[in-house]
Amino acid sequence: MSDRLSFMRFAGLSLSDETPDHSTIWRFRQKLIEGGLAEKLFAEVVD
Repeated sequence: MSDRLSFMRFAGLSLSDETPDHSTIWRFRQKLIEGGLAEKLFAEVVD
């Protein structure tokens, strides 16, 4: 995320903010999948 300004802007982060480690994002993604929420989230985004 720290190498893409557009991602940082989307997440509401400034250049001086710390960005989440890739493993943090990966664990969050896994929790969404395990809880059956990934499909619901993507359906809302696409809708």
